[in-house]
Amino acid sequence: MSYFKILFNAIDVTDELKNFDSRKIPFGLTTTDKMLIGYYKTFTSFYMYLPTPSVQAGELVLKYYNGTEWKALDYEATYNDFTKSSFIYFVFPEDAKKYLADGEELYYLELSSNSDLDSATELGGLNVLFSCDEDIEKIRSNIVTDLNDGLPWILKHEAARDLILQTIRNKGNIKIVERENTTGLSGLTYSDIQPQDFLDVRQVKLASAYLAISMIYLDELSDENDDKYERRGYRYSRKSNELLNTFFLKLDSNDSGDDDEAVAQVSSGSVLTWV
Repeated sequence: MSYFKILFNAIDVTDELKNFDSRKIPFGLTTTDKMLIGYYKTFTSFYMYLPTPSVQAGELVLKYYNGTEWKALDYEATYNDFTKSSFIYFVFPEDAKKYLADGEELYYLELSSNSDLDSATELGGLNVLFSCDEDIEKIRSNIVTDLNDGLPWILKHEAARDLILQTIRNKGNIKIVERENTTGLSGLTYSDIQPQDFLDVRQVKLASAYLAISMIYLDELSDENDDKYERRGYRYSRKSNELLNTFFLKLDSNDSGDDDEAVAQVSSGSVLTWV
């Protein structure tokens, strides 16, 4: 059974798009193309990484399944025209139902464009992220153009997400769900917090941006102890720690997919330590 699946015109492209690595697929959408993004419960965001954006703009259309038909879903996006990579934020309506596709019943979003995109467009990842290059450029304006020759730091954002996620787990935050086992008896099931359990990833956006910058300076730019890049890296790491320690984080600890009373308001105060 799959917990997360991406289908493009009924072809499974999950392996190509679940991570933000060098794999990518042609994404010159026409108005008849459909992409389904599915998860075992409702979710609230994803990041659409376009290593080659479309020159021809087209409006992003999202739909959800209500048990009988696909209906338009309201969303927020940093960019919704496929000309830049974008965060997409949304809330599944109460009437959302699972949909059977490729042998898997999941909560799917249907993604399409209202007009044809440039044929050279490429999609390089479609999953949850906490920050992107635009976030780090607001902190350090030259970090992409001058320090990476204009190339994206997408893997640093993925690494920052994973480190924040592991930090939250290390604090003892888990999902606890009462489910029936194979014998029909009810019992508690425990599982790890996942990126989709962050009910509003914008809560950790700035902390993730500072952490990504810290990784860039420490891992990519520093080449000797106590050089200017190392000093900057540790400074940004401390700032990330401060940001994570200043609020309570909403996590879907009962695995319902809903922002309900059972959702834990978990303190995110933990120190991300470089060793």
